[in-house]
Amino acid sequence: MLKTLEAWEERINREEMPIFKTSITSISNMTSASDTSASDLATIILHDPALSAKILKFANSSFYRTATDTSISTISRAIVRMGFEKIRELTLSMAIIDSLIADGKRKHLGQLISRAVHSAVQARELAEKMGESQTEEIFIATLLYDLGEMAFWSLADQEEIDNLQETLQHKDNTPEKAQKKALGFRFRDLTAILIERWSLKGILEKISKRRRGKNLSAKIINSCRELAKTSEHGWETEEVKPVVRRIANYMNISLPSANTILKKNSKLAAEVAAVYNPEIAKYIPGHEEILQKTEMAREEEIIAKFPEPNPMLLLKILREISTMLQSNPDFNLVLGGLLEGIHRGVGMDRALFALYTVKSQIKAKFVLGTTIEYLRDNFVFPVETDKSNPFFDALFERRKGIWIKNASSCEYSSPIIHKMRSLLDVNSFFITPIVAGNNPIGIFYADRQPSKRPLDISSFENFEHLGQQACISIEYISRREKI
Repeated sequence: MLKTLEAWEERINREEMPIFKTSITSISNMTSASDTSASDLATIILHDPALSAKILKFANSSFYRTATDTSISTISRAIVRMGFEKIRELTLSMAIIDSLIADGKRKHLGQLISRAVHSAVQARELAEKMGESQTEEIFIATLLYDLGEMAFWSLADQEEIDNLQETLQHKDNTPEKAQKKALGFRFRDLTAILIERWSLKGILEKISKRRRGKNLSAKIINSCRELAKTSEHGWETEEVKPVVRRIANYMNISLPSANTILKKNSKLAAEVAAVYNPEIAKYIPGHEEILQKTEMAREEEIIAKFPEPNPMLLLKILREISTMLQSNPDFNLVLGGLLEGIHRGVGMDRALFALYTVKSQIKAKFVLGTTIEYLRDNFVFPVETDKSNPFFDALFERRKGIWIKNASSCEYSSPIIHKMRSLLDVNSFFITPIVAGNNPIGIFYADRQPSKRPLDISSFENFEHLGQQACISIEYISRREKI
């Protein structure tokens, strides 16, 4: 049995949850809200279709969207509207919770995470009503307040669980005393060491201060955590009433008003919990209606591995790109949105932007769809002064899109085509140049080779249109920067 904090850290980092550590560290290290970091974050999200779908659901949920907001269809637009920090923290919290509930077997863990989500939503909403600043920090701090306990319940074996539960039965033991006796450490000690070792300080280091603090945010967090626990069996239980009364007192509102606000927030929490994982929403009061809606909409919420052409989505994405340009975003975010248009709107299995480098090469920079890592590492081709090279032809001769219908018998006979067929296992694909003025920037590439679906003229025209939109966007951003 592991009875030291260091042993548990080793278990989490090396044996049980290596992906957890890697993904969290890569996200949490993005501490700057610069445009470059924003585009890097968009790339991380877009590499994971399930995560992308969750972020879009969040962006369009009543938790973040106001009545006057238009719907959001791309991750790039979500970052522009909601802000880098908010999206980064949401992504981080999703990575943590997904890792914790990967096996989905333990009821207590699901209940613990459900309480965390419920209390976090209540805390954010109350903090906002009371004029507190940094409401997103309060949300994340509340959500991950019991990170150490969550990690324990995610990984503990039955002997460790039985030993802890037996120790908790002794009436002279507080929960923290029982944890110390049974495990050799307290859950909050494990939380602290995970914060330190996983580079989570930027978001979670203030948790410890909020535990002991007497300020309003600490009061909100503590009362909302208690509310989430006591309300699991309904709002009319005796355990809930004093908590609601306490919240009404520090909010300086009537008891009926407090009940109305908190019940409304719990439905919002169920919606948020369903985005994280529908299984954890069922412990939150008012979840039934939310889960029914979630189940009905689930097929629409999933971003497919091989998306079908979707003209309406493509139109929405093009509108979003136009809106983004008005805010003068980094061009990398615009590129991300256009690639989403190619992948999800045009319905291409693989879509990438390859940058034209000083070495007269094109090299993949952003990739969406399947075989992402492989494409990013291997999509590197010379752009020789040779019309038999399709990339040279697209960038310097035709200056328009090219549809290779049959790579084994096309007009391009250069070794480039043979290399593409070999590396990408591709026979039919689209490429289109990205050019600003007379300066070659790179190319868009797309295919449907993994799904073996045929290409068609409508898809090629839409693909080429997105390439033209990229060229227009570059020139527009360049002009604005000169003003």
